[in-house]
Amino acid sequence: MSENFFLDNPDLQLRLEQLDLREVLELKEKGYTEASRYPTAPRSYADAIDNYRIVGKAADVVPMIIKALRERSTDEAGSWAADDAAEAAGVPAAEGAVQ
Repeated sequence: MSENFFLDNPDLQLRLEQLDLREVLELKEKGYTEASRYPTAPRSYADAIDNYRIVGKAADVVPMIIKALRERSTDEAGSWAADDAAEAAGVPAAEGAVQ
């Protein structure tokens, strides 16, 4: 599995560089008018493209953090099966479920 899908695929990075998204981003970023209200809002096309590049780099980080937190809580609580949980999910409880 790759570390970061965006960084590990130079073709995606090249495509971001090659596409002319000026009109699209002008509309999406509301003419870059929100920069006066929000300090992190893009001020120009170049700034918007840079933001998308940063998001592409960071996109893999958030799922990795969530996964690590879930793994930690599972390790701490241990694995178990409960009839109540199965029934709540609409799955008939298995006979002899171990807890």
